[in-house]
Amino acid sequence: YCHLGGYLPLTTMPLYEMLCLAKPALARPNLVRMMQRAGEVVFSNGGVITDIFSYGEQHLAYDIRKPFEKYAKAHIWQMNFMMQPASLKALDEELRLNQDVLRWVVLKRPAINYSLEQLLKEAEAAQDSKEQTTAAS
Repeated sequence: YCHLGGYLPLTTMPLYEMLCLAKPALARPNLVRMMQRAGEVVFSNGGVITDIFSYGEQHLAYDIRKPFEKYAKAHIWQMNFMMQPASLKALDEELRLNQDVLRWVVLKRPAINYSLEQLLKEAEAAQDSKEQTTAAS
């Protein structure tokens, strides 16, 4: 059963990895809001987020130039998710319209197609082993 209010589809969705560079002067609440909006696009298109990482503000190998702006640093964050390929346009649209995004790339992870059922089974197995370890202590 899925949190979206229905049973999980039997189709498999490819796993994607998105790396995003945001403006360095961006306040933390705005950065969190950016991540939330990207996640909402994934969820609203029937996708599932598997991981989100923030690497903080990093020096870039080269400057990113925008009209009348130049950036030597950026907030770097990563989101791993499963989503139907046809829905990627919505995510690209969200990031393209966001003025605080400097660059982004979405990579399809090759040869890893998880069904949602398989992902839930793995999560339940991990939770069960964690509970058994805690009970044994």
